[in-house]
Amino acid sequence: MTDRQRLIELALKGLESERARISEEIIQLQQEFRGGGGQTQSSATSPNKGRTMSAAQKRKIAATLRKRWAERRNAQQAARGPQQQQLRAVSPNKGKTMTAAQKRKISETLKKRWAERRRAQKAA
Repeated sequence: MTDRQRLIELALKGLESERARISEEIIQLQQEFRGGGGQTQSSATSPNKGRTMSAAQKRKIAATLRKRWAERRNAQQAARGPQQQQLRAVSPNKGKTMTAAQKRKISETLKKRWAERRRAQKAA
């Protein structure tokens, strides 16, 4: 065994003993904080043990949330004008509302930008 390996081995042993000491101190502090109830570390890591939610409760909450979001969505649609609602209903690409004129304008702008860039590269 080389000196370097021996040094690494000793450093590991020292760090492991320090880790054990620190975790003992943490457990003591946690017990003091909780009133010294004699809790172990495993019971402290799972505070919700025994408080599970039944499938029926989960379904009830999910239904309530779906209802709430539907009401919110309907309120937003009502706030929009009837023309906006028709546009949304007719649009085959849901969410994509860029018009042909907007596409043309973007295309022209990009063509100009690239032309300027090419001119600048030729000049340099």
